[in-house]
Amino acid sequence: MVRSDSISAWNRLLHLAARSFAAYSIEVRRAGYRGPQELWAVLQQIAGEQQALAKRLDKAIRQAGGVPNPGGFPIAFTAWNDVALGRVVEHALELQRGVVAEIEQAAAGLQEHPAWPMIAQDALELARAHERRLAEAHGA
Repeated sequence: MVRSDSISAWNRLLHLAARSFAAYSIEVRRAGYRGPQELWAVLQQIAGEQQALAKRLDKAIRQAGGVPNPGGFPIAFTAWNDVALGRVVEHALELQRGVVAEIEQAAAGLQEHPAWPMIAQDALELARAHERRLAEAHGA
């Protein structure tokens, strides 16, 4: 059986994927947005890839006997509802750097379940790719 602290760590990764700032930004701005189409497209692509990862994490947690709990979006995200898209992308980049660091730390200790090292590595590679895409979109 998988330890509850491992399930908690996996639920944290699930939260990072399912409740990301990119996903929040897309959800809040579905009716419309102000800003360059290419920035919107970057956020949509990242949010879609994160949702696909969240589904994999959800399935892995269930297969290990855990209960997936992605939680809600952080309340602090609401401060960004009416901010120009360029600044949203800049903030997404700042947050993504923290996500990469958090996944790096978590991935090292999650080895209990046979599928988890591969999923953790995929999550880390995806987070790094998102960081690069956001940096390119922001011009950093």
